[in-house]
This record gives sequence, C-alpha cells and structure tokens, in this order.
Amino acid sequence: MGGYSATLDCARVGAASGPPRDSVRGPSSFQRGTKDLQKWLKRRWATRGDHYLGEWHFHPHVAPVPSSTDLQQLGRIARTAEYRCPEPILLIVGGDPAGKWLVSVHVIPSGQAAVPLQRMEDPARPDSPA
Repeated sequence: MGGYSATLDCARVGAASGPPRDSVRGPSSFQRGTKDLQKWLKRRWATRGDHYLGEWHFHPHVAPVPSSTDLQQLGRIARTAEYRCPEPILLIVGGDPAGKWLVSVHVIPSGQAAVPLQRMEDPARPDSPA
C-alpha cells in the first residue's frame, strides 16, 4: 500500500502486509490467502489514502527472479478493474536468509512483459559479522 509521485513515475510504499491467516505455505510454494485482507486495504485507503501497489514475497535460497506463476498473478491483477492497479509492482527478496540477500523489483504493465526496475544485493547488514 502506498502512493505515487505527482508525475506518476515513482511509487512510495507506506506499508506491506504479512501473509493473511488463510495463506497456504509449502516447502517451495506459497498461495496468498484473503482473510481480513480487504478490511486492511480499505482501512489504509480510508485513513491514509493509500493505494494497492502490488505484491511482495520471498524466494528462499534462490535468486529473486519472478516465476511464471508470479507473472501470471500480476498480469491478472493488472487486468482486474477491482484492484485499480494497471501496473502492479512485484518485489522479491531472495537468497540465503542467514547470509546474503538479493532484491528485485519489477513493474508489470497490463498486457505487457515484466519490466525490471532494480536488482540489488543486500549491503552489509548491521547484524552481520564484519
């Protein structure tokens, strides 16, 4: 959830939700649930004017590259009027949770291929040994 710059070329993330309680996790899969998600979205809209910006998730022990499932999901979101998000953002954190993390950010314009915006390595984390 967040907003956009006046020129619509920059998104500001104000909040990211954790997984809804009815989400289903597997060793190498995740299906986001919907329990209480709409309530949270409406509350952010009403109190802060925030918009739905897209999705984020974690790819443990692999690079943060969008899967075909990720791209299909975001394509559906881009085409679904109820989301009011024709160009959803996908942020993926990947890598080793105990070591080096990688981050990728993509925008998925409706009817188009994913456009990579940024990919970066985690700088030295404060909790990491020097």
